[in-house]
Amino acid sequence: MKHRCWFGLAVCGLLLWLGGCRPGPGGPAASAGVVEVARWLARPYEAPCAEARLQEAIDRAGPGGTVLFEPGETYTLCAPLQLHPRQRWLGRGAVLLRADAVAARLVAPAWTGATAVEVDSTAGFSPGMLVSPVAGPRQLDGEGPHRLHAVLAVEAGRVRFVGPLGRDYRPGDRLIRLFPLVRSGGPSPGVEIRGLVFDGNLRGNGGYFAWQRSQSLMLSSHGVSVRGCQFRDSWGDALQLHSVVDGEVLGCRFEGGAGAGIHLSAVDGVRVEGNSFQGLNRQAELAGHSEGAITFSARNRRVVIRGNRFEDLAESAVGSVNLAWNGDIEVSANQVRGARRFVWARLKGKPWAEFSGRVVVRANRVEAAGETRVVSEEEAQPIPSFELEANRLCASRLEASGVAELLAEANLLLEAGACAEPSGEGPVVASLPR
Repeated sequence: MKHRCWFGLAVCGLLLWLGGCRPGPGGPAASAGVVEVARWLARPYEAPCAEARLQEAIDRAGPGGTVLFEPGETYTLCAPLQLHPRQRWLGRGAVLLRADAVAARLVAPAWTGATAVEVDSTAGFSPGMLVSPVAGPRQLDGEGPHRLHAVLAVEAGRVRFVGPLGRDYRPGDRLIRLFPLVRSGGPSPGVEIRGLVFDGNLRGNGGYFAWQRSQSLMLSSHGVSVRGCQFRDSWGDALQLHSVVDGEVLGCRFEGGAGAGIHLSAVDGVRVEGNSFQGLNRQAELAGHSEGAITFSARNRRVVIRGNRFEDLAESAVGSVNLAWNGDIEVSANQVRGARRFVWARLKGKPWAEFSGRVVVRANRVEAAGETRVVSEEEAQPIPSFELEANRLCASRLEASGVAELLAEANLLLEAGACAEPSGEGPVVASLPR
């Protein structure tokens, strides 16, 4: 009897190796922590919202596990997915689609300190959902734009919150749902995401406030990697990297959306290489702090932006970068065609010594991108170092002022009519004021 038991285990082990004898969705995950989400979605769920079943699969894979998405499938999300440390997500062309907007109009005033609002419809709102009232075109609740409220209860014509309102609201103001499609639930080191399509569904949420709580993907911690993904029609910023150390964004496509393609905040050592950015920042006034396809907040350093393609941008390719709080930035070997600006960098405010530093703009090909602008707005505080070298700029202006160490060498400046082919003349060094 004992020998038979061992024989049965051996046979099952062989079948597992061959792809058979798999545990069901209610059973343990595979020994390597590989989970196929299709098996979780095979069970009934409240369509169209797939996030609960997807989260079960993600949790089952656990830290260090691999999540396999069904190739080409579309999963509609009505709430965010939360990843675990060291997880590997293989999208294989699967689409994570933001659900259409959940929004209502206030029908009565709501004063500061209130814990409920009266609305014209409670359809789509549910306990636990993150929402915010919106006053006018873009004012979220509280002093800053980041304050959200968890829904405590939904009653007839009324939505109750866990906490009090931070300002007054009038009839006609809106209540809207806000959430990132995928986020780190806390420090999530070593995460790798490959081949996923993030559809922010701006078309189904247009006209509503976006800001920075409606990203498609929000990651934090060290060693994160995003490769071969597509971000399209983003409601707010497509990808936010916050407090990331030694991260990378490689070979991704950022197409269309209200805000930035990538928003960097407090990163140290991030490589953005071989990506394409097109049609971004279309509603930057709604998305908030979103001045470039790659936008910088504060405390970023050791950032390399190399070998990317930027096209048809409503704002800058790179910017704005406040060099009082950001430094050691390289922008090299990129191609830019059609943008309000190429690089927009300035120094404003008291510099933080550990972050303020050099900027290198080298070997880029730029056409019809407005201007490259690097200036200090503080009379007594110059930008430490700016290198502008071996760039080919056609129908694009240059401005640099207030720079302590300025290097401008071998830059080829062309008029609009000479953009098609490189000029036979030698390189022209820009005349830049110091």
